[in-house]
Amino acid sequence: MSEETPRPPRRKRYSGKNPRRFEDKYKEHDPVRYSETVAKVIASGKTPAGSHIPILVNECLAALSLRPGMVGVDATLGYGGHATRILEKISPAGKLIGLDVDPLEFPKTVTRIRAAGYSDECFTAIRSNYAGIAKALAECGLAEVDFVFADLGCSSMQFDDPSRGFSFKTAGPLDMRMNPDRGLSAAEWLAKVSTEN
Repeated sequence: MSEETPRPPRRKRYSGKNPRRFEDKYKEHDPVRYSETVAKVIASGKTPAGSHIPILVNECLAALSLRPGMVGVDATLGYGGHATRILEKISPAGKLIGLDVDPLEFPKTVTRIRAAGYSDECFTAIRSNYAGIAKALAECGLAEVDFVFADLGCSSMQFDDPSRGFSFKTAGPLDMRMNPDRGLSAAEWLAKVSTEN
């Protein structure tokens, strides 16, 4: 290289077999490129960093009694694991409305579901809290649906990433908001209240 052209910075090396810090697990954050590494993490019984493996999927699908052509709502889209399996069951001619309030994870999940082959005709994604189901259905021109599925709580994506402020194993800011663009962080709320409140 010439002296005028600066050398590009070296990519951080994957430190050891099992890097401990969330930020260092770049292979797990890129499952398409490093599918073998991600498969090994899953085979070991762990969830790859920045992802989420849904639980009780078969039990949930059985309880919903899904059939092709049904129309429903996944009120907590999350990583899209349940939604993808629901779409498999209601296709063809079915439709799923997916809601999620997390502005960081929502676009990634929509991209994954689109990459799995589900277009606008069968899957509509709306960034909204599950409390906004009625408004979301009105936007979609639906008066009723066949089912509503809600897997309430946090997912691995929020717990694993220290910057989200949910982690109980790694230091980070005390935030704990599913939508960090709205409301007070947990730290701000604690600073405002007293033990008497």
